[in-house]
Amino acid sequence: MQALYANIAVVGTGAMGCGIAQIAAQAGSTVTLYDQQPSAIAAAQQSIVEQWDR
Repeated sequence: MQALYANIAVVGTGAMGCGIAQIAAQAGSTVTLYDQQPSAIAAAQQSIVEQWDR
């Protein structure tokens, strides 16, 4: 399946941003996360990976 949008940028890695990033990645888009706190980006990435592992 080819994604409707090849590249997606998500600003903010809270619950909503994380959810949008996860759905876009599952749809095949390349997702770039942006947040003021670099550690928040790493935490969001880890959270998404953990969701996929379930």
